[in-house]
Amino acid sequence: MLEGLYWENWYGAAGADKTNIKNLYVQELVSPAEKKYGILYENQLMGLPRLRQIRVVHNECPVADNFRHLDRECFGEYSSENEDKGNMSTNQWADSPKLSNAEIITAWTYRSGNAGTYHYGLLAWYTGSGAVLNLERVYSTSKQRMKQLKQNLWITRATRAVFLDFTVYNANINLFCVVKLVWEFPATGGIMTSYTLRTVKLIRYQTTIEKYVVFPCEIMFIIFTFYYLIQELLEMTYVGCPKYLFDLWSWLDVTIIITSFICISFSIYRYFLVEHTLKNLTEDVEEFHNFEFLGYWETQFNHAISISIFFSWVKVFKYISFNKTMTQLSSTLSRCAKDIGGFAIMFFIVFFAFAQLGYLLFGSQVEDFSTFLNSTFTLLRLILGDFNFHQIEQANRVLGPIFFLAYVFFVFFVLLNMFLAIINDTYSEVKADIHKQQNEFDIADYFKRWGNNIKGKIGNRNSKLDAETAVKLAAADGQISYEELRENLQQANFNDVEIEMFLARFDLDQDRALDEDETQQVLNDLEGGNIVSEISTEQQHYRSGTRESAASKRKSGVEILQAEEANSMQQRVQVIETALTEFIHTTGEILEKIQARVDQGRENKSLN
Repeated sequence: MLEGLYWENWYGAAGADKTNIKNLYVQELVSPAEKKYGILYENQLMGLPRLRQIRVVHNECPVADNFRHLDRECFGEYSSENEDKGNMSTNQWADSPKLSNAEIITAWTYRSGNAGTYHYGLLAWYTGSGAVLNLERVYSTSKQRMKQLKQNLWITRATRAVFLDFTVYNANINLFCVVKLVWEFPATGGIMTSYTLRTVKLIRYQTTIEKYVVFPCEIMFIIFTFYYLIQELLEMTYVGCPKYLFDLWSWLDVTIIITSFICISFSIYRYFLVEHTLKNLTEDVEEFHNFEFLGYWETQFNHAISISIFFSWVKVFKYISFNKTMTQLSSTLSRCAKDIGGFAIMFFIVFFAFAQLGYLLFGSQVEDFSTFLNSTFTLLRLILGDFNFHQIEQANRVLGPIFFLAYVFFVFFVLLNMFLAIINDTYSEVKADIHKQQNEFDIADYFKRWGNNIKGKIGNRNSKLDAETAVKLAAADGQISYEELRENLQQANFNDVEIEMFLARFDLDQDRALDEDETQQVLNDLEGGNIVSEISTEQQHYRSGTRESAASKRKSGVEILQAEEANSMQQRVQVIETALTEFIHTTGEILEKIQARVDQGRENKSLN
């Protein structure tokens, strides 16, 4: 460990025996007064490395009555409750002439809370307490201290974890690496090793790109975050808080804004904290400086940024949801939600039954089934084809293959295909519904409208495209009212006369609205002819004084409209006549019944 931590010599010493490989690593890098120790010669140590030990108290675990006569101390598994919070015995440590009293105290004295940080290891969740020892910047001194620790039994049966914490900085790439090496001692004996490496960028805005590109982009990000916050508050005020909270897209917007503000706040806090930490480091380089807090929260900052970016991409569906073709995913999931919910209950009953069975059968022999959670993830991996069959076969040559075949049959072949069948059937229905729907305003129309607006700046605007766009926007609900048509055509630079001509040409039933059939006829005529030019020509003829030509063109249309009005009026008169006839007939029957009752009453009176 120490050889990898201290790189003090370079290879190829002058005059060294090249036949002996050990002699190649004897040349000092620089003079002892100017040594800059670092790992791999490029990574500078930030302060001193620190060793930390966590112990447990003895005789806190139950011993069976049959073995109490062995009179042996018991050291249980680690937990915060049975952590040894007392000072350790120094044994022969005080006899060492090379260590001061202060160093003895720090190495053998329990420190609570500020000795380190919490760590989730392979076996337990460890606190930041324990006994610590700072190593030196010189390899020989650190080696001597490690030797003294070994001679005085610093690690005993009560030891449950040893941590080595240090931080390195590489100036070539401006990155910090916060390192934690862990040795865990389980109650069963032995040792388990693990490590945590957090490579983070704490010093920012050093390069030209960071100063003139990244920093302005971050400022724009802050401005847009506040802008969308105000926009969401105005929307909540306009639509009302209950209606706003019942919208799924609103929750997505709130999540993005909250994560964005968290990232902004941490970025500001990190800047000042890094400045403070580096100031303390430069003032006292012969002390341990804990960068793990910064490294941990820098990692969480990256996680928050990634979540915000993910939800921002999901939000793209909100802006393309006006096109029903783009809503196939949400429509499919919403339509089959009840079926999937019922299927999920059945699926998880079977799935967790197999997970529990695998944990009980192979948990003591196969690592993938060592816990119920591991067993669950192992069976999920099996669905994707990532599974080690030979391990469960070696664990149990009979039940292993039976478990594997039963799971594959019930979960993979039956349940998974049922799930796919539900999705496939619903998707087919959604596709059929979309195919039956009328033409709508899609993304391509937006680009066409944008391009036509640009052409309008240079006087080459396409009025036909404007009319088509206006009709598609007004027909979003399947029917176009006069107000919708007028508003959208006015936005497309149509005047009132042209709007009236447009409506009179296609409103066949004269109800001042265009139904679905009339709207489709408008779109067909716009695609196949030049209706807008004809309407404009008629208006120009009317304005220029050639009213006879315009009147002659309208005459046939008026005659057609008058004929259609006469037919419509005749049908209405027939309906009224039929209704009156039925009314007269019903009234006569009622009068006859009344007369019969009167006559019957008279007869009864005459008899009395």
